[in-house]
Amino acid sequence: MSYYCECEQCRNQEFNPEEYIIKEKDFKILDEYRPLGISGHLRVKDEAMSVAECIDSCIDALDELIITYNKSSDSTEDILKEYAAKYPDKIRLYYYRPNIIKYHKNEYITKYSLIHYLPNYYNFGYLKIKYKYYMKIDADQIYFKDKLLEIREAILSDINCSETINKLLKIDKISWYIPIKKLRNNFRTYYIKKLFNIKNKDYKFNGV
Repeated sequence: MSYYCECEQCRNQEFNPEEYIIKEKDFKILDEYRPLGISGHLRVKDEAMSVAECIDSCIDALDELIITYNKSSDSTEDILKEYAAKYPDKIRLYYYRPNIIKYHKNEYITKYSLIHYLPNYYNFGYLKIKYKYYMKIDADQIYFKDKLLEIREAILSDINCSETINKLLKIDKISWYIPIKKLRNNFRTYYIKKLFNIKNKDYKFNGV
């Protein structure tokens, strides 16, 4: 299947469309295990006026920031490269070469290929996230850093709490395979101390 269209870029074969087109099967990667954390996704074009302040306001609340950018007429690209060098452990930068065409229902897929439309452009970056949670970042927005950090703490604390509860339930479920109460409580004591990193040698779980 060809993803070239009649636009100048495609006629000149300026890129390989297979590197940019997102297919339904590509979304299966989202079902794979992802470490706990928050991935930000920033899509940028002609945002030199605000993109630096945007990144500064959100970067501390993110585990990574995926930035996909289209060709700009200002200094956006230079700013992005500067920030990628400033935050090498957090920012991953991807240049999306196909020009994004403004949506028009009579031209959609008849005149231009899917690679020139926003949904494919957004998904191109979305599929590159590494962490469990996703946050869309807008380049023309300046975020309240403290509020983002509070949201991050709330999200991750809630998740950690849920995981801890699930582990406690698993410990209790397994313990009931031990018929002797004393041994059952010893089992619970050992794993609860390990789970919560309890250093008190006198701690003992006393249950049924």
